[in-house]
Amino acid sequence: MPSADNIINEYRNLIVRIIFIEWINRWFEVEVIQDLNV
Repeated sequence: MPSADNIINEYRNLIVRIIFIEWINRWFEVEVIQDLNV
């Protein structure tokens, strides 16, 4: 059975990955919109 620390680390990695992907998607959308407006 996985320990609590392993579960916490898995959730932390998952959350960090989701936040990182969301941040990149928003930055990419902003960059593309700015390029299209020029």
